[in-house]
Amino acid sequence: LASVFSFIFLGQIDNLLPTNTVIDVLLSATPTPPQVHGPPLNVVIFYPDDWRHDDLGDTNTILKTPFFSRLAKEGIRFTYNAVTTSICWISRATLFSGQWVSGHASTYLSRPIFASDPMRWKKTWPYLLQEAGYWVGHVGKWQYHDTNGYKKNIFNFSSFFEGYMWQPSDDGVQTHIADRAGSEAIRFLRERPKGLPFALTVAFYPPKGNMDERNCPENFSRFYENISIPEPYNRNAAYRHLPPFLQNNKTEARQRYLFRFEEHGSFQSCMRAQYCIISHIDSVCEKVGEELKKQGVYNNTLIIVTADNGEFHAWHALADKWYPYQESIRVPLIIKDPRMPTKRRGTLEDSFTLNVDLAQTILGSAGLDGPREMQGRDIGDLYLEQPKSKEPWRSEYYYEFPDINAKIPPSIALVRKKWKYVDWPKHEHEQLFDLEDDPFEFHNLAGNSSYSKVKEQMQRRLIGLQHDVFAPMVPGTWCDPLWPRGENLENKPECSPEMSHLCCNVSNKDSS
Repeated sequence: LASVFSFIFLGQIDNLLPTNTVIDVLLSATPTPPQVHGPPLNVVIFYPDDWRHDDLGDTNTILKTPFFSRLAKEGIRFTYNAVTTSICWISRATLFSGQWVSGHASTYLSRPIFASDPMRWKKTWPYLLQEAGYWVGHVGKWQYHDTNGYKKNIFNFSSFFEGYMWQPSDDGVQTHIADRAGSEAIRFLRERPKGLPFALTVAFYPPKGNMDERNCPENFSRFYENISIPEPYNRNAAYRHLPPFLQNNKTEARQRYLFRFEEHGSFQSCMRAQYCIISHIDSVCEKVGEELKKQGVYNNTLIIVTADNGEFHAWHALADKWYPYQESIRVPLIIKDPRMPTKRRGTLEDSFTLNVDLAQTILGSAGLDGPREMQGRDIGDLYLEQPKSKEPWRSEYYYEFPDINAKIPPSIALVRKKWKYVDWPKHEHEQLFDLEDDPFEFHNLAGNSSYSKVKEQMQRRLIGLQHDVFAPMVPGTWCDPLWPRGENLENKPECSPEMSHLCCNVSNKDSS
């Protein structure tokens, strides 16, 4: 497969392709007015940072998240929810655009084109909700650079902040950044125009790599003072199962692991710091929920609890995310939807839901159809008595991580519940895991002849899904939106003939 992928690796040029490439041509058409299909719900999205799927009280008997547990009883917890690219800023662009990174192409912090380009922003759910009469706000982490002053124009209400866990408030008092997010969310709710539906994203900066228990308010750290948190397995043994290029102390994931879990802390201290700040976030979200109830709008509000990416927590002797392993790509998802049938409330749903689905889900709750550029599906189809579509839900999905950092190798993967196939194109390395027998992904079966037919089928399907996600662009050609910064396109394959009138001409190639 390495030879097949010798030209199909992911990445992107800074200021990528000329403005007349296929993606810009396709997005330049006048947006179709949103089509309304029913009474609109309000929307609140709680969006912590670096929060993996099993960091919930319902899945971890040590962790205390009572508010999220109550929300799950009022709604549905989705047990196989995942992200399509496991990194903070790209997932945020996916949240708003409903596209894989190969669709929104906002790969670098300095290139937030999903929002800074007015034509692209018009295809996002915040814009479409505003067009439909919603009051739309964003609180907390944004991360992308404000390249052209776009941030002041894209929301009705915004309060952007991130970074240090303790920050001075307007009156100079040191305030925890999670509490600040809660206060700003409540301010949005109190200052919003009454009579208009509203949508708010509460984007928490924590728990993001917190390794210091001093970053937790005392009333939450006491929950974990005298608790020993069990380790899942021998970390050093797990590390030796990684591909050779990941057994490298110069990779980002390994450097952060060594800093947090060996040089400046321990597994116990780091995990206590993580757990107490997750409990703190749970409490802040509860206060926002109480404000919704005080205003009499709780029962008419769609509440989504999810995250931008997972967190290794020292599993595989790694920290943070990026790689297509389960701890990195799976994140929580709880949806409380007033339209949800009583018989579905308090249940679990194990279908493959993705962060790319959230944009369509949010628009669906407002009675709107999303534009054709959105690549996900309304999750309401899994629980509403009258779904938009009765097509079978996906049983697999395509994961991509572009070539954006020399310390983080790019990867693509095909993920199913039983099988996962991973390709590391820059290292000509492939992995095949039987997730039912090997949930921790220790044993690579790619070189085992007994699984050659499975591997070949997964390879073919991965390439097919990649082309489906990229369409109408073609991966590996010089109109691929994900070439890395500074990539020389002179010797890259031409685009496909049917795209030549959109992106493939000599002036484009020369100017790239």
